[in-house]
Amino acid sequence: MRVVALDTRTPYTLAFAGADGGKNANYLLRWVNPAGEKGPWSDNGDDWSVHDPTV
Repeated sequence: MRVVALDTRTPYTLAFAGADGGKNANYLLRWVNPAGEKGPWSDNGDDWSVHDPTV
């Protein structure tokens, strides 16, 4: 697993190259508060909706 981003606002947008179309991507998310305390990991995000902003 690699860290994609640390973000302070939602939604977070991640762009992929056109050559990556049709490939699977899985995400795990968690909240971290200003004191650095970490919440639980989310479920695997392999069934989340993906939106193509060009459509």
